[in-house]
Amino acid sequence: MATAFDYSALSRALAGTPLAPLVNVIPADFAAGVTHGDFPRWQAALAALPSIGVPSVDLKTTVRVGTPQQLSEAERNSLRATLMQLHPWRKGPFDLAVAEQWQQEGRGIYLVINDGGDRKSEITACRAFFVEWDDRPIDWQLNAWRELGLPEPSLIALSGGKSAHCYWLLEQPI
Repeated sequence: MATAFDYSALSRALAGTPLAPLVNVIPADFAAGVTHGDFPRWQAALAALPSIGVPSVDLKTTVRVGTPQQLSEAERNSLRATLMQLHPWRKGPFDLAVAEQWQQEGRGIYLVINDGGDRKSEITACRAFFVEWDDRPIDWQLNAWRELGLPEPSLIALSGGKSAHCYWLLEQPI
């Protein structure tokens, strides 16, 4: 039997923020059995969070819960480590239809092509090389590989209108 969740607190917290539309999406996803990532691991991480009184929550201009002065440095480090168990929160099996729907909903879809995490220090295997030039005109970016004498990219992904990401896929990860 599926667990029933009360979304009223989430609805109140997100009201008037750019995240407000998620209040309708999240319950529908759970009801439909849609899973994104490792939900049991995330539930365990949430259960491990310490009970901290929160005098303020700001979701309108930034994501801020409470103030740094509420906790000692050791408590902040422990909290950070526990919260990192929720990371990466958007990753899961790739499904083009879901990605397209999320993009239409404004969820900010991104792709990490290499294995590991989102930061250079977290990469464990390289599946592709890529390059981007955000400071150059888009027309130049689309053809830069020719001008620079590079092989034709395996794919070029347009990113938000200001950048063209050129990817060269490797036959075997390194």
